[in-house]
Amino acid sequence: MSSLTITPQEQDEHDRNTDKNRLLFIGYNEKGKKFVGGTESGILVCESNPFMEIAMRKFPDGGIGFVEIINEKESIVALVGGGSHPAFELNIIKFYNYSTKKLTGQIICRQKVVSLKSRDQYCIRGAILNESPFATYKTSPNPKGLMSFVRDKMGSKCILAFPDEKKGCIRIINLSTTSTNKILKDHAFVAHEGSLHAITCNSLGSLVASASDNGTLLKLFDTQSGRKLHEFRRGKKKSTIHSIAISHDDTYVCCVSSSTLHVFSVKEDSVPQEAETNNASTPNSYASFFTKTGSSLIGAGYDVFNYCTNRGNRSRFKYHGIDSPSICTFMEKTNHKINVVTSEGIMLELEFDYSKDIEEPHTSTQNVFHVQK
Repeated sequence: MSSLTITPQEQDEHDRNTDKNRLLFIGYNEKGKKFVGGTESGILVCESNPFMEIAMRKFPDGGIGFVEIINEKESIVALVGGGSHPAFELNIIKFYNYSTKKLTGQIICRQKVVSLKSRDQYCIRGAILNESPFATYKTSPNPKGLMSFVRDKMGSKCILAFPDEKKGCIRIINLSTTSTNKILKDHAFVAHEGSLHAITCNSLGSLVASASDNGTLLKLFDTQSGRKLHEFRRGKKKSTIHSIAISHDDTYVCCVSSSTLHVFSVKEDSVPQEAETNNASTPNSYASFFTKTGSSLIGAGYDVFNYCTNRGNRSRFKYHGIDSPSICTFMEKTNHKINVVTSEGIMLELEFDYSKDIEEPHTSTQNVFHVQK
């Protein structure tokens, strides 16, 4: 599922110097039911639907830059230090029980840990780790540790997707869940001309969606063949795509760019053969309306929600007013509810009706915690 490491450049100088609640990381668990956060002073664990704070734990030694849920039933998370004063060395992964408030173990790595995923017996840190790595892969420059890690439909293997050593390529690894340390398949394919900036698999590991640092196109691939299935145009101008999500029935793809949530229909869109550098015109036949949120948490005054009547391979819906780097996911067992968590500590829930040409979405916001300004 989606996660986001928030760099110092994405926060203002006042936040970096004074706010102990400043978010350093946000991420969902495998099914999007929970999201976790790392701050300058600890961690946060919440239910996403409906919103409920499960745990907020303070670490007196400093900040947590990465959090991954390892075992939901036993309340175990993996932690990596971060922020202006990291809680521990950046090459150490700590395992922590947020119910008992106790550390349960650690892995010491040879290099700084920038990302972490765990499924079944595997723990991934840009390389594959148990107590010690049984396989290591080089990637193109990947400072945010982009990768996606899910189980397949039969549960016999896990699918790992990450940037290949060659720029713009995705590498897919199939790992056995029945045999320890067994790689079933390993291949790479060209996805973009530029460097990868966002990547996610669907819940079954059969599809992978990606965007480059150009941010004009999203692409959807078959993980086993590498064949491009769909291509979606986010817009004409370059933008940063922070997060991508695929609906649980694989019929919709959404992404959060610099200020907008985009929703694309997989069934309606074709695979146009166009380069990311093309200056294709953006649709101008929008039916737009404004919905007052009753709060300035996600934007001043009004938010803009657009329905694109000239669909082609472009957004079916757009939602403006997301003012900070954010992550998104489709809520469990639905494709009409999308959850967004921003780096400002705001959770936004949008509910769409895809059967209507123009739909004012049900919108709700939740202040995860108050961020001092």
